[in-house]
Amino acid sequence: MTNDLSEKKRLSLVALYQQMPMEELERRIAAGLLAAPAQAIAQDVLN
Repeated sequence: MTNDLSEKKRLSLVALYQQMPMEELERRIAAGLLAAPAQAIAQDVLN
């Protein structure tokens, strides 16, 4: 699923999501505001 993103982009998203308040990240996931690859990364950060 995350194969659509370059490693650099994946690492950038991981860093961004790790800095984001968990409530905001959960809200974005629940609202479906993230593209599929980004959503998978966000779920990994939450777990």
